[in-house]
Amino acid sequence: MDAEAAVPAANIKRIALVEDNPQTLQRMAALIAQHADWKLAFVASTLAQAYAELDQQVPDALLIDLGLPDGNGLDLIHHVAQRQWSCQTLVISVFGEDDKVFECIQAGASGYLIKGQGDAFLIDHLHDLFAGGSPISPRIARRLLSAVRQGVPQAPASAAPVPAVPAKPDELTPKEFSILTQLGLGYTYNEVSESLDMSVNTVRFHIKSIYSKLYVNSRSQAVYEASKRGWIRPPQQT
Repeated sequence: MDAEAAVPAANIKRIALVEDNPQTLQRMAALIAQHADWKLAFVASTLAQAYAELDQQVPDALLIDLGLPDGNGLDLIHHVAQRQWSCQTLVISVFGEDDKVFECIQAGASGYLIKGQGDAFLIDHLHDLFAGGSPISPRIARRLLSAVRQGVPQAPASAAPVPAVPAKPDELTPKEFSILTQLGLGYTYNEVSESLDMSVNTVRFHIKSIYSKLYVNSRSQAVYEASKRGWIRPPQQT
């Protein structure tokens, strides 16, 4: 029996790739093909090709490189957002400058990943995306969150302070805390699954619960919040 036939058609997520590097495009297409619940909608190496494909079909997710031969992938994010399509746009780029990240998020991108994290992390991030999360590479998550906080207006001195209600360690189950600790060490979902002797689907179930309790929507935000509260130590950047 074909693996894809076991997944109801309505549950299959169609993913499109906009990337001008042939090797990267081939590698990402191969990753998508390995998952029965994902389907490659189309590939494009230029903005013009992407626009033409989108005129024919709108995928569930559009993975976009910013540096394209005929323009900026940011234009494609605007294109999708302006039409209010039910298509999530995820940037995957070598560019990690703050201004580029902020422009893409403000334009409507659902997440922003820096190239070079590895195939396992890309798979995890795509699962996060389809679970309602906003995947952000750890190396830019801290800068992004810091900038957002600095941009939030301060309440007037006369206003009563609004107390934060963060989750406490004892509000996480032992399994959730173990999973969060391993995410903080940089483990992929598969590595967490093997380490804790549970299925990958069970890991994802617990991670969604962690997100809910920490009021975050990505693994990088969860690790940041937990490390900020002193629960775990985030992985060191090399």
